[in-house]
Amino acid sequence: MWLRYRNEIIVGVSLLFALTALSYKYIHRASVETERHAIGQGIVRLHEAVSLQKRWADKRTTKKLASLQKLFPNAKVIWKKSGKKIVATFANLKPEEANRLVTKLMNLAVQIEALNITKQDKTYKVEMTCKW
Repeated sequence: MWLRYRNEIIVGVSLLFALTALSYKYIHRASVETERHAIGQGIVRLHEAVSLQKRWADKRTTKKLASLQKLFPNAKVIWKKSGKKIVATFANLKPEEANRLVTKLMNLAVQIEALNITKQDKTYKVEMTCKW
């Protein structure tokens, strides 16, 4: 009896095989796209890390940070530098001075570990810890 429907069985099995191959193709393509996207993201992160290393290795960064100390009189600044880390406290700053200090600090290529700004009457106290 199955000999009578042999051609239909062969067509059905071949259709099932074709559908299985097609689904495998789409699943494989999706996984390749996911891997390609992940590799692209990794490359972008690597480029960012390399550019940050170049910026942090720049000798001018140290000079630019030292210029922050010279912006204000020594009476207002407590400056501690150890290696590539700076702990600084700026006291009795006017609002304009505090704004200028924070703006200059944000424009530098440094990693800010701590930034504490407190208002004391009409003056500000800025405590910062940064490294590069």
